[in-house]
Amino acid sequence: MLSARSQFDSEALAEAARNGDLKKVEKILDGMGNFTLINRGNEYGQTPLHKAAISGKPDVVSVLVQSGASIDAKDAFGSTPLHVACQFNRPHVVHVLLELGANDTITDSFGATPLQRCKDLNNLECERALLRFPIIKEMSKRIDKVEADLESADLDMLFLSEQIKSDPALMDKALAKYKKIALDKHTKMQEKKRILREQQMALKRQQEERIKALSTNNLAFKADENPQPSKNSTKTNKE
Repeated sequence: MLSARSQFDSEALAEAARNGDLKKVEKILDGMGNFTLINRGNEYGQTPLHKAAISGKPDVVSVLVQSGASIDAKDAFGSTPLHVACQFNRPHVVHVLLELGANDTITDSFGATPLQRCKDLNNLECERALLRFPIIKEMSKRIDKVEADLESADLDMLFLSEQIKSDPALMDKALAKYKKIALDKHTKMQEKKRILREQQMALKRQQEERIKALSTNNLAFKADENPQPSKNSTKTNKE
């Protein structure tokens, strides 16, 4: 059984998270003696992180996760914070949860993933965030590697320059050979980086086109469900 203080902290944290009140959340966390309360659910199993996800405040979500909130906690319906962020169409929260390591393959009690929840509710912004995240993450990793290689090439150039300064006799012999190698490496890395960035932009454009197509298809489907009467039928009815 919770003490009166723990009960108060638990309810206060849940309320602050629901309201998206970052300062209040931080204040409660700073004074909280029992950090297991951060994952305590209400009668529906919703933790403070679930409520923060619903509020649409990425900074509150981030603070809670960094303070120990279970990022994939399930409520009474099997929904994770990522599920509810998708349900309430909070794309910025979706992105932050994914960045912090949320599992987007978990299914709720009805067998739906967060992506399926987006599709069912036609929440295209959250669907876009889910679909784009792995692509952007992979491209960012590849760009980081290229940048690391570029830095290595720059260090090679610096090292060669210092060697030549300390021993001028190396100038004629080493400069032609090693400077060309370093320059070629640097040029190749720059070109590779440019290609990767172009690929990233192309992937983003493809994703935008897919989202646009989904939106167009949904509008067409709704139009089929609610056909407008033709002018001829209207005229016939009047007669």
